[in-house]
Amino acid sequence: MNAELKIGDSVYNIKAPTIEQWIKFNRVDSFETEDSNLYTCVKLMSVMTGEKEESILECPYPDILGVGNQVLHFIMSLSKKFHKSFIHNGIEYCFVDLNKISFGHWMDIEHFINKKPSERKNELNIHLALLYLPKTDNAKYLSDSVMDRAELFKNISIEYYFGAIFFLQVLKKELRRNSPSYLHKVMMVKFPKISWMITRVSMNIGLGLLQLRVWQERILQRLKLF
Repeated sequence: MNAELKIGDSVYNIKAPTIEQWIKFNRVDSFETEDSNLYTCVKLMSVMTGEKEESILECPYPDILGVGNQVLHFIMSLSKKFHKSFIHNGIEYCFVDLNKISFGHWMDIEHFINKKPSERKNELNIHLALLYLPKTDNAKYLSDSVMDRAELFKNISIEYYFGAIFFLQVLKKELRRNSPSYLHKVMMVKFPKISWMITRVSMNIGLGLLQLRVWQERILQRLKLF
């Protein structure tokens, strides 16, 4: 994604929201009225540019709606793309092998999931750090390195988090569909916990993809007026 927004004399290159930006945007309350949905656009642009909301309000109306819609379209499209690995700051990270997960690793994931929803949605970077391990360590889980990795992940695109959650949802469906032999053992031993993890996490990825879809449709309707 690559869009531009002019605010005063400055031109900002709007790219995919980082996890840190999404966490800040997550703090916006739920919106129901048309006016509040427009304010959500202002809030999103404020978070992504670092400009005060008062400055965003001075931008041309179609510009805010247009860029806001591009961000939403990008988020809706990337939510189904799973990244088995990715490179960040020169280091390659791999998604955890759920069939080989250690007891200590699983306990840390479960501890995170058992936190209050309000805490979890403000710690998406920590969750991602639990799901992706550095290849340089042979993808071995080291509990004392999670917070350092989480700090680095604040500046990574939210697409990696959304993609991981989508993958877990697909895994849940596949485990239900394929029960013979080895997969049956995996389902009986690990599926209950995996299912619990997926359900708890899927309910708390910010405003929710359904609400974003509704928001996008309202913005598109308004854009047609121009």
